[in-house]
Amino acid sequence: MLINGDILIKKNHRIWFYRNETKKQEIDLLIQTDGNPIPIEVKSGNTKATSLNSIMKNSPGIPIAYKLIDGNIGEFKNIILSIPLYMAMFL
Repeated sequence: MLINGDILIKKNHRIWFYRNETKKQEIDLLIQTDGNPIPIEVKSGNTKATSLNSIMKNSPGIPIAYKLIDGNIGEFKNIILSIPLYMAMFL
């Protein structure tokens, strides 16, 4: 996750972290694009992102989310795009 955070900082993104202890949810990275929050979850494989799925389901104002994975590009699912870790430089 540190490497991806570094890439985003070098792309002039401010990064944040989100945790909701009540709901046991956390998002690895948050950036802002065109005034919209963009959540980013970093996974070692193409595994479930339960917190990310829940947040996207309950937050209609968030246009898109990314799941950075050690794998190939995945499909859009609930406005979540799975992309390989190396593609973080394009966010």
